[in-house]
Amino acid sequence: MPFHELANWDSTRAALHQAAQVLNAIKVPSVDRQPNALHHSLTPDSATLRTGKLNFGGELRLDFLAPEGAAITYSSDNGGFVVPLAGQTQQSLLQAVLNELTKLGHSVTPRLESIEHNTPLQLETHLVGEFAITLESIYVEMARFRGHLLGMMTPIVLWPHHFDMAFLHFLAGSDEHSDPHINFGFSPESPGFPRPYFYVYRYPMPEGLLGAPLPENAYWHNSGWTGVVIEYDAFIKTFNHERRLAYWLHDIYDVLSSAK
Repeated sequence: MPFHELANWDSTRAALHQAAQVLNAIKVPSVDRQPNALHHSLTPDSATLRTGKLNFGGELRLDFLAPEGAAITYSSDNGGFVVPLAGQTQQSLLQAVLNELTKLGHSVTPRLESIEHNTPLQLETHLVGEFAITLESIYVEMARFRGHLLGMMTPIVLWPHHFDMAFLHFLAGSDEHSDPHINFGFSPESPGFPRPYFYVYRYPMPEGLLGAPLPENAYWHNSGWTGVVIEYDAFIKTFNHERRLAYWLHDIYDVLSSAK
């Protein structure tokens, strides 16, 4: 089953989220600034989250299915290492990775804004695997939909701050702060959403668009932010849901892009 239920996984989700923030704490000061804040993002790739090449060489990855269990790995021409998440806190995990980088001659001053947790990471191996498979399945369907769009788009990335995976499609221009765009994403949870969900929103929001008819299982959300939501639990109960996500996103895109 490519889309798992992700049941009873709050502790595992939180641990993976914190580990992704560790990668970001090292990546941000170790790469050049990128358009649309993409230097704050990670690249999903076959059961891993990747920083991409760092300025001092090599790449860090959060490997969900490492032989040692979920782990942060580093590989470069000059060597590498593996730091399993088991037995760590978020703060100790960051320090362990920094220590290993120092042994290889790399000094990094990390960005500590999201490194605030000092309680043991709690992971269940089978739930880590289910999340890895599910995230990859969602990525594939989002990429299939994205492949039918024309115009300027960002890559599909995972944002460690909220642990959501998303991409932007620009209706004009290429700057998320000033140019109209539509954001397509998947979030494991957020305030007001204790369970995973898909979201789509348009910026700026045209007058009269809120309340427009939406495809089955999609609904308007207008508390804190305005956009369209498909709840993950409803999604996986839908017939042939394995192939429905790309079509749903396209139907929602038609609604949001039709307004002037």
